[in-house]
Formats: sequence, structure tokens, C-alpha cells
Amino acid sequence: MTNREIFRRNLKNLMYRQNVTAIDLAKRIDSPYITVNGWTRGVSYPRPETMEKIAKAFNVPLFELISDDGDEEARLLNLFRVMSHDGKEEALRIMYSLSQEYWYERAQ
Repeated sequence: MTNREIFRRNLKNLMYRQNVTAIDLAKRIDSPYITVNGWTRGVSYPRPETMEKIAKAFNVPLFELISDDGDEEARLLNLFRVMSHDGKEEALRIMYSLSQEYWYERAQ
């Protein structure tokens, strides 16, 4: 399943669970209806900053929009792909720090 298909499925599920129409979502995130409609049909994919607006509109963490209930590595990669440049830099810094701690503890 592609990232676009995963996003489409998750978006439609959230819309259904929270009883939100494409028109409602378009108003909440200040985007054209035609754009939101494209996402729900799987013909387009939002930009990272828009993805964050969508997550906030539904009051869910970003990963809920982009994660496939599969393995953790795929979830992390999908989340990383939609982050802003600054977000990616911060994530890499944190991951580097965590990996240093992990390998230090294993070496003892």
C-alpha cells in the first residue's frame, strides 16, 4: 500500500468516526473543498504543513494519519517523510542521541 493510499484510508476513517464531511474539513483547515476531495479520492496528497493542520483539526497525533498498522519502522519512515525540514533535523538529532545511549549501555 502506498503512502497516498494509507493516508486516504486513515483520513476517511477519521472523517467517518468524527462525522466530518470534506466540506467541514476544508473549512476547518482553510483549504479548498476540491483539494480535500482529492485527498479523500486518493488522487492527491497534502504537504507536510497541511498534514499537521489536518491532524490538529481531528485532534489526533500526526502518525494516525500516515501510519499503516504494520511494522514500527514503516511508521517511523512515513512520519519522517511528512515532517518539515526543521522537524527532520530535530528528529535526527534526537535519534542520534538515543542511539549513542543505546550503544553505550550495550557496551557495558
